[in-house]
Amino acid sequence: RAELADIYYSLGNSLFESGALAEGAHYYALALDNKPDYAAVLTRLADIVKGPDAEKKAGLIRGVLSSAARPVEKGPVKKTRRSR
Repeated sequence: RAELADIYYSLGNSLFESGALAEGAHYYALALDNKPDYAAVLTRLADIVKGPDAEKKAGLIRGVLSSAARPVEKGPVKKTRRSR
């Protein structure tokens, strides 16, 4: 799950840098869903709010943090060849 969190974090960074704020925020939330204590994501979110358009970005950040705070629903676990 940590590797998946890293991928989501990277996607979030790329999208934020390109101006796709809502999409970037979505991937930050997915990173936190996979690794709730992901310090790099939390630090990045704090840095984003300090920049230009802080009020608009703060709304997105609140959304990220509130969606990451919800429990992740997990379906039934499928057994794979490795887990048998």
